[in-house]
Amino acid sequence: YEMEQYKAAKVALKNVLVDYPDTKYKEDVLLFMVKSNYNLAVNSVETKKEERFKETIKSYHTFADAFQGSAKLKEAESLYNTAVKELEKITSNN
Repeated sequence: YEMEQYKAAKVALKNVLVDYPDTKYKEDVLLFMVKSNYNLAVNSVETKKEERFKETIKSYHTFADAFQGSAKLKEAESLYNTAVKELEKITSNN
């Protein structure tokens, strides 16, 4: 994620949850999945943006469902709201 390799970050983060489903870092892992999906979508070619913003929204819901009272929820919500707006722009142009 820090190297801005968001596609690879998504895979690595997903593997963390598969290998360590009870990790104490699950909140951070899920947040970084939202951030990785969002950044990947923003930096994608136009033909892949719709799919990737949908992935961002899906990963936000996973995070929000698991950590409703999280102090990090506002950050995730901000990315979610932007993703929804971008997705609306894309779908209205199609």
